[in-house]
Amino acid sequence: MTLEHTERQAAKPSLHRQTRTAQRPGTRGRGARVSAFEMGCAGFSSPHQSALCGVILAFQIGVLLLLGRPWICPCGDVLVWQGALDPVHNSQQLADPYTILHIAFGCGLFLWLTTIRPDWPLARRATYAVASSAIWEIVENLPLVIDLFANDGSSLDYRGDSIVNSVSDTLAVSLGFLISSRLPKSLTLALVVALEGITYLLIQDSILAGILRLLAALPGLPLAP
Repeated sequence: MTLEHTERQAAKPSLHRQTRTAQRPGTRGRGARVSAFEMGCAGFSSPHQSALCGVILAFQIGVLLLLGRPWICPCGDVLVWQGALDPVHNSQQLADPYTILHIAFGCGLFLWLTTIRPDWPLARRATYAVASSAIWEIVENLPLVIDLFANDGSSLDYRGDSIVNSVSDTLAVSLGFLISSRLPKSLTLALVVALEGITYLLIQDSILAGILRLLAALPGLPLAP
């Protein structure tokens, strides 16, 4: 009886280990999901890609300086938010209604890059989004483009960006990209449409409206007056 009792006692830890082992698949599944999320966050904040984004921003600032763009509004004011259209403050402050459009632009870049390069890591796609925004910010502040927007028939009175405003716009694009990376595609599309609509209601302008005005202002095109 003593030997049999000893064998039973020896078998109990084994059964206990089996019970714990049987519970592990669920735990492993949850752990795998958490690890995937953590890996995604780590991929977005990859040190190499973060450094490259810093270089891109520095390049953007350097080119804008060469183009003669001021650091802040020539009026001397530095505002966190400029809500109303004002010839003095348009595209000069940290944030304005166009910041909303840049968030929408970031959402659109996420959808586009994910569609054409689904195999790219998130950090790489984010870097391309930052680069795309920087390129646009430089193009937007070329004298030729400023003149095109100034003579597009609208009353928006665009005279180019301050550097603070331009860098803020690129950061807004990055924010839109990050938000979209956490949303389903359908919800991202709905967000883009909503942001376009909100901005149009605020200042009667949007990405689509701006593209159409720019095309209409180009000489030699059928849309040109």
